[in-house]
Amino acid sequence: MTLEQRKAIELERKLDSLVSELQKWRDLSEASKPPEEPKPFEKHHSQLRRISSQLEGAQDAIRKAIQHHARMGTLLAFCRDLEVCILDLHSVWDFFRAKLALRAVPFYACYLVPADELAWKCYEPARSRAHAASAQAQQLKEPPLVFFDAWSTPYARSRFIPYEEPDENRRRWAVKAQHLPLIKSLPIPVIGVPWFQARHLSDTLLLAHEAGHVVEHDFGLTSTLHQLLGTAGVPGERHAAWASWLGEVFADVYGCLSLGPAFVGALMDFLAMDPQDIMAQRPDSSGWGDYPTDFLRILLGLRVLEVMGFQEKADAYRKEWLALYPRHAMGQEFEEDIPRVVDALLTGPIPELGKVSLCDVLCFSAVDQRNAASEVTRLLRAEKPGSSNVRVLLAAARLAYEKDPGAYVAGGVEALVLQKIEKDRESGPRNSPTGAGAKEAKALEAADREAGARLFGWLTLRIGPYVHEPVVCRPHDPRSAEVARRVGEAVRHHLPGVTVEHIGSTSVQGCEGKGVVDLMIPVMPGQLEPVKAVLDALGFQKQVPPAGHEPWPEDRPMRQGSLEHEGTRYNLHVHVIPADSPEVETQRRFRDQLRGDPAKREAYVARKRELLAQGITNSGDYAEAKGTVIERILKGSR
Repeated sequence: MTLEQRKAIELERKLDSLVSELQKWRDLSEASKPPEEPKPFEKHHSQLRRISSQLEGAQDAIRKAIQHHARMGTLLAFCRDLEVCILDLHSVWDFFRAKLALRAVPFYACYLVPADELAWKCYEPARSRAHAASAQAQQLKEPPLVFFDAWSTPYARSRFIPYEEPDENRRRWAVKAQHLPLIKSLPIPVIGVPWFQARHLSDTLLLAHEAGHVVEHDFGLTSTLHQLLGTAGVPGERHAAWASWLGEVFADVYGCLSLGPAFVGALMDFLAMDPQDIMAQRPDSSGWGDYPTDFLRILLGLRVLEVMGFQEKADAYRKEWLALYPRHAMGQEFEEDIPRVVDALLTGPIPELGKVSLCDVLCFSAVDQRNAASEVTRLLRAEKPGSSNVRVLLAAARLAYEKDPGAYVAGGVEALVLQKIEKDRESGPRNSPTGAGAKEAKALEAADREAGARLFGWLTLRIGPYVHEPVVCRPHDPRSAEVARRVGEAVRHHLPGVTVEHIGSTSVQGCEGKGVVDLMIPVMPGQLEPVKAVLDALGFQKQVPPAGHEPWPEDRPMRQGSLEHEGTRYNLHVHVIPADSPEVETQRRFRDQLRGDPAKREAYVARKRELLAQGITNSGDYAEAKGTVIERILKGSR
């Protein structure tokens, strides 16, 4: 047996290590038949099934690549890359493995079980609406998975928010950062909570806020939310502020709808800090940030409670808050915006959820609140609760804590609530509208395996450093289109709602140029930061401008990198441009003019050669000097 043959067997055995492990996890999640004890992970069966199906699709692609290179005699040249791909799959699986494994530790499971249930009960109504509104099963994600993390606040991993660690911790994330878009693309939304929350159930209600983030992301609500904000009539500069805060505003609104007054009480405790700090918070147009001020967040929550019919509770919370924080620095105008913003979000139709309002999707009713109040009385007497509604039980636990923290702790209220949730939890996987029929399940598995095969394409997409070199005029390389396609597919795999367009000279057949593959991503409101995060995680670098020139600003950024394709390394420019900017249409028109008119294309190339003959090789100077001919082409002349 040759060395290359042994290497092929070695790689296949390494690949099989994950195959066998995933099968064991699926076995642990299969529903038990009476009178057996429930299997430890049966509530997570659908999650495990879909993760494993996609990873197995990627494994199949790696296996085919091993076999292909073995046949072609090129395995030794590619064996290290294939081994890295296998380890990448293990790294992705480990993201979920570690979180699922905690459920086998009773101390952690007693918290994670109700946390999972709460996240599901907040997420499922929107998921059902999306499914009824024609979303295909393979487009829907499974129930959220809650896990413990060292981050100090709860957060939804799908939003990329927590991946910027303090400088001293960046090394810790360096290896995993490249896998984050891939993890996000898998059909499991994940929500992290601080480790210390295992001993303070009251903060669990903040998971409803994170469920709101997952709902916005998973069902593509961002554009609709911005449209609804536009109907609120908030003027001028303040509209820009609310647009910047909209993701967090929606999540707070969704939390209120999920749990009613108890959510606002939990949010007050969570935000409480030195009065001088809260009253001094004043972002401005130089950087509104992602969050409204803490004071405005509480006022916003109180407004939602008023709309829901909980005026008395809203008044009580307002009195408590204002006693500690009697003023804020944002001005009366922002306070006056709150009713308009809240009402627009609560009452406007949401097409992605069946053209109904948020209140029709999910709402903690007056009956729910009365039931929670009844449970408070029982709990503070150290009596077992009677309700089986997870949202009511956790709201009651929070309200009991507010009413009498001493009796709450002394009476073991948390233990009573957790035991009740565990006792009443239904056996088997969580109900899901995607799991009804065998035919649909089979189609879903096929779609997951196909998605897994695309993951292999992402794993082999290695964005390298940008190579700075003097300007030259090269013949058109038709392979540039495939390079653009590969990069565009990688971005769209993680952000399906984003458009990636090939622009510039390499997008025009027969057009000579520098050979840089230019891509344009028009971004809608709310898409800029997710797109930048995906590009950064793929390996793109921030622009290093040519000497004497400024970089593109971060509100219209350019990322650069390189990609090896068929033995040639291609430099890449990715321009991220607001979709409503005139530049988007200008880029398209210029490309289309060159594609459709050979004479214009020849005039453009002639100008490039002329500039090089003049000795202009600085790419910034070169781009500026082409401006006149570009303007003539856009105006229709040559």
